[in-house]
Amino acid sequence: MRASFCKGFLFVCAIVCCNGVMAQADLSATQDQHAQALVDAVVLVESVALSDARSNETLGRERAGSGVLIDARGYVLTIGYLVIEAESISVTGTNDRTVPAALLAYDHATGFALLKLLAPLEVKPLALGDSGAVRERDVLMALPFGGREAAQLARVVSKRPSPGAGSTCSTRHCSPRRRYSAGPERR
Repeated sequence: MRASFCKGFLFVCAIVCCNGVMAQADLSATQDQHAQALVDAVVLVESVALSDARSNETLGRERAGSGVLIDARGYVLTIGYLVIEAESISVTGTNDRTVPAALLAYDHATGFALLKLLAPLEVKPLALGDSGAVRERDVLMALPFGGREAAQLARVVSKRPSPGAGSTCSTRHCSPRRRYSAGPERR
């Protein structure tokens, strides 16, 4: 349950850091293209932890979650527990292409990890935005891997300093669906 919450929280935070999309009933073609670019930049991150990893007891050996391609050179932002103590990491784009990745950095203060793709994924990265522009009562989109159907709206209910990480937002789901898990489903 905690892992599911963390996956969802990661992408609320990632979208706050990136160009968010406000929910609107009548999207223009330009807005629709922008929304599709957001969906396309979200990737599936899968890892297999070392057989003797200390985290296997709580997280399991096989792990899966979402990440965001943030740079054309192949940098992916994800949550660290997915890839901590990993013996192998793979990333799959919305085009179903899977490539290997390497753990480049892990930030203990935020819990985020930075991966480097070891082959091109052929997905357009998401440009980073200005999280300082997000205000209380703004509506954000939590977008895990899985396309538009997996998207969830959330409203910022507070914004305050976070130890070692700038600021953090507390959110509340706005959608009539009460689905809190943001984990990917594989067919």
